[in-house]
Amino acid sequence: MRSASPSFLKANTCTVRERESVSERQTKPAMPLPTLQDYRAETIEMVCTPCARQGVFSHKSLVKKFGANAEFVQIRRVLAMGCEHAGTEKCRARFPCLLRAHVLWEPRR
Repeated sequence: MRSASPSFLKANTCTVRERESVSERQTKPAMPLPTLQDYRAETIEMVCTPCARQGVFSHKSLVKKFGANAEFVQIRRVLAMGCEHAGTEKCRARFPCLLRAHVLWEPRR
């Protein structure tokens, strides 16, 4: 009697190259995150309504501290330090200047 492998195994098998491309798609963001070089205004505003924090930062000083290729996500993490919600999903720190300049937009809720 001949043993045949189930048809679903044949349909679901993929090559190493196909597996790598699937894992690459899962790790790459769908859209590139904005960096300091994407927004060139002189000042950058950050606001967090739950903890009533707000600040206006010089673009030059942020570039000097983080580098022009720094993503705003990384900058937000550092600037929000000290808040009990920093680094959690409850953190609402954001950059309204990016929204006004259409560099970034908020998803509808």
